[in-house]
Amino acid sequence: MLLPAAGLPENWATLVPEISALPSQIHITKRQQSAFFGTELDLQFRRRGIATAVICGVATNFGVEATARDAHNLNYAVVIASDACSSVMLDLHDFAITKILPRIARVRHSSQIISALGAEAAGP
Repeated sequence: MLLPAAGLPENWATLVPEISALPSQIHITKRQQSAFFGTELDLQFRRRGIATAVICGVATNFGVEATARDAHNLNYAVVIASDACSSVMLDLHDFAITKILPRIARVRHSSQIISALGAEAAGP
C-alpha cells in the first residue's frame, strides 16, 4: 500500500460524519506517533477506570506500535484490531502484526473484538 501519487486528500484527517456524530465526553488530539505521548489519554483512562486499550490505526508499524508500546508500559491490557490497521507497505504491517505486537498485545480481528465486547456487555 503506497500513498496516492497526488498526495493525501484534503480532509484526510477529518473524522467521517458517522464518527463525529457519536456522543463523546472527551476528544484527544494525537500529535505524535503514540496517542499517549503528550496527551491526557492516560489520565482520562485512569479517571474512568479503563484497563484495556483497543488500538487500530493508519500506520501499524508507527502510530499503532508506538501507542501499543506506551499502553503496555503504562500497564494497560492491549488489544490490536489487526484488520483495522494498515501501513505504507503490506510487509511492514505484517511484520508488526506477527512479530512485534504479539509480544505486548493480543492481536485479534475486529469481528473477534466486537464479539467479545458484545458478550461482555450481555453479562453472565
